[in-house]
Amino acid sequence: MRNVSKSEQRRAKRQVLLADVAEMYFIKQMTQGAIAKKISTTPSNVSRMISDCQRLGIVRITINRPRVEDDTLSSELAERFKLVDARVVVSDEHDPGQISRTVAAAGAEMLKDNLVVSGTLGITWGRTLLSIIEEFGEPVNNGGTVVQLAGSIGATHEEFDAVSLVHRLADLLHARPAYLSAPFFVDDPAVAASLLKNSSNLEARRSSLQCDVVIIGVGNLDPQHSTLLNSGHLSEAERQHILDGPGVAEICGHPITVDGQLASPDFSKRIISIRPEEILSAKTRIAIAARPNIVQPTLAALHGGYVTHLVANVETANALLAED
Repeated sequence: MRNVSKSEQRRAKRQVLLADVAEMYFIKQMTQGAIAKKISTTPSNVSRMISDCQRLGIVRITINRPRVEDDTLSSELAERFKLVDARVVVSDEHDPGQISRTVAAAGAEMLKDNLVVSGTLGITWGRTLLSIIEEFGEPVNNGGTVVQLAGSIGATHEEFDAVSLVHRLADLLHARPAYLSAPFFVDDPAVAASLLKNSSNLEARRSSLQCDVVIIGVGNLDPQHSTLLNSGHLSEAERQHILDGPGVAEICGHPITVDGQLASPDFSKRIISIRPEEILSAKTRIAIAARPNIVQPTLAALHGGYVTHLVANVETANALLAED
């Protein structure tokens, strides 16, 4: 058995003391002065210890912000786009951060409501998916499989890369992860086809075609905001080819036109990702729309029939209805 060093012993004692201070302050609601007397220190030191508790993750504060939905706008959105479910959440339209958190929390709730016990959930990559996971809350014992639908975009976007998101969501659902051992983009269509048929990817590929629920990653093709165009995988010529083409959005990495059709078929043959038409086999296809620059891409996904369940904020929902 390894001997514990004196520095490790001191660190362990310090963390126990911090936990005691946290319990007195947050649970027993003792004042900092009372805590200081109890542990023979100063109130200012107690204040620093409370800050350390939060910094070290000994204490985690969550705010259960009440969520209000605009039922009329939700119904209008569902009727216009023939959706199974639409949820329009009310938030402070002047606070982009609150909008993102509120919509992501509603997206997480919609996901929970549509999970199939021991079923298969498919995801790709992106900031929206990361936000949903961060707002998911406590784990649920759902089981099943969380499958990676698109190859990895790599370390440049590690926090919302598909591998990282599959791992985190599988943990939250107590599910089994199914990974694609491949990059998102390759130079040769034959290589892409070969990777999808590789024995290490057969399970993920098979699971991707049997999804009960898919969280649709819809992105724009604005060079300033596009994860696809800024992934580092594409040459300048390839980026320009996409920008010059008829694509107005990307879905699971595939550029699509205003009516949801493939905009760059040759490019699509070189990416490792579920194809848009294959997404349609999933009964529940969830998308999130909460930014002004996502209106046109979301419309393209809606027109292509890729979305059955949609979450949006009031401003984006009104824009979708106005611009359709």
